[in-house]
Amino acid sequence: MQQLMCRQSRDRHSSAAVTDSTVLTEDDFSLLLTEEQRQRCMEQLRNVPAFPRPKSLTPNRNEKNSAAVLIALCLEQHSNEISLLYTRRSRHLRSHSLQISFPGGKRDESDASFEECALRETEEEIGLPRERIQIWGEASALHLPRTASIVPVVGLVPDFHVTQLKLNLDEVEEAFSIPLNTLIRPTVARHTQFRSGYSGPTFVVDQLRIWGITGYLTYWFLRCLLPGTLMPDTLKTKMNFIRPYRLPPPAAHHHKSTNH
Repeated sequence: MQQLMCRQSRDRHSSAAVTDSTVLTEDDFSLLLTEEQRQRCMEQLRNVPAFPRPKSLTPNRNEKNSAAVLIALCLEQHSNEISLLYTRRSRHLRSHSLQISFPGGKRDESDASFEECALRETEEEIGLPRERIQIWGEASALHLPRTASIVPVVGLVPDFHVTQLKLNLDEVEEAFSIPLNTLIRPTVARHTQFRSGYSGPTFVVDQLRIWGITGYLTYWFLRCLLPGTLMPDTLKTKMNFIRPYRLPPPAAHHHKSTNH
């Protein structure tokens, strides 16, 4: 039953496809997995610019916590394409239910490191053994409004197929992988505007909407992973995360004078 809740990887024939000049080849995937490119990717992830906090978002107690997520590069078993692994949070969770996220969660006192936290949470949520994950390293902590600081941990999962996962249905509704070739299509790139005064990158693949923190992490990870020659224009242009949201002024009310 748990296996049936895992969604197959979305292939290059997804309905989100239209046309795109950037298509990663098998040689490109091999390049991305070289030691030089790994080091380059992690170095850039450790230098992602700080999130410019909107003045309207005052700090809250959640920001005192810390968490880790696993950004898993999955080398697909049958195609040798690289995909990213996502989950959809359980509908029974009190916060962010049914939203798409990376595996991960709050760091426990028993976790020796953020890497340990990400591996433990991944194993608990989707049953992916830590022995299957080749860790690239930890990125710098991201400090985002109204949530715990998040440390992305990057790893490679060779010979991957989503049906290998065993989901904890109390925490995860489903798990799925999305190929890099899908995520870099111009038709997938969107943004979400928030009333509090900022916008964030969003990726829409069929009925899947990757937004919020996960959209932000996906955007910056792809920017760090892909060299300039392989990066689509939608990622080369830095998104302005601060876009003041202003409601239109109220319509003026004209009162007619009454002659008595």
